[in-house]
Amino acid sequence: MAAGELVMAAAQKSGRPLLPVDSEHNAVHQCLRGGDLGEVRRLVLTASGGPFRKAPLAALKDVTPGQALAHPNWRMEIVLPSIPQR
Repeated sequence: MAAGELVMAAAQKSGRPLLPVDSEHNAVHQCLRGGDLGEVRRLVLTASGGPFRKAPLAALKDVTPGQALAHPNWRMEIVLPSIPQR
């Protein structure tokens, strides 16, 4: 996550939980919330690969937002959430 340390610090300071919104991550969160963490030994997440599945690593430094949103399986959009100031 970009700026993960800042986001986690803000969540801790606010006393509110940080919830995953991506479908796969939220599914894992919901499953873990429903049981005892000691029951889980390992989690494996797979990925579709997206538009860069076969791109060489060196090519990723020049990726544009438009290219990142050109997912081969579904339509992606840029979403900038409204974060209320407290």
